[in-house]
Amino acid sequence: MDALRLLGGAAQRALVERFTLNPQLPPPVMAAAARNLGHLGGTSEDRYWMRAIDLQGQLAMRHQSPTSSATLRGLVYALGLARNDPMLARIRDRREIPWQARAAASWWLGHPRRIRESAAV
Repeated sequence: MDALRLLGGAAQRALVERFTLNPQLPPPVMAAAARNLGHLGGTSEDRYWMRAIDLQGQLAMRHQSPTSSATLRGLVYALGLARNDPMLARIRDRREIPWQARAAASWWLGHPRRIRESAAV
């Protein structure tokens, strides 16, 4: 999974998205998929982001494991790299989402957009 961020591209994005939505996969696989999604080409629809955040939020609340929190932070990281401020704001403002994801979204939104846009992906 980690190699995909270097070797993969937009064609692999849908596969990696599916890995973040499949609770039958081992949690470390889901976390690796989330962590690397932001480095792939292409874009994800807001509908995908909400499904992934909602699912991972439920899993994190149910299991309260470091891996569940890492998956959520990975999704927020990918949203930050995508500069999807509206979705980051939705995550930051939704109290039913675990605090780790809300704090990460707030961190991204706390930096001026011009600084975030100057960062290379």
